[in-house]
Amino acid sequence: MAKPKTLIFISYFILLVVSYPTQEKTIWCNTIATFPDGPCSVGGDQQCLLDFIEKYGAQSQPKNCICFPSESNSKERLCTCDIICQASPP
Repeated sequence: MAKPKTLIFISYFILLVVSYPTQEKTIWCNTIATFPDGPCSVGGDQQCLLDFIEKYGAQSQPKNCICFPSESNSKERLCTCDIICQASPP
């Protein structure tokens, strides 16, 4: 009974060691975008999140989104979100 457990442990350890060098550190960039769908409203931060996903794709993994009213146009809103801008090697 100890041999299968040992084999599983060794296999898990080898997979862990082999996969470690391929892990990357994620670099986040604060990005600002203007959207023409009207000013910020209740839930504007959530709308900014959805707008960023539509514009940059889900792989950008937007987070910490904030909606600001546009100073130059009342029919626009400014959104700022942190998105993945690159992944650097470990």
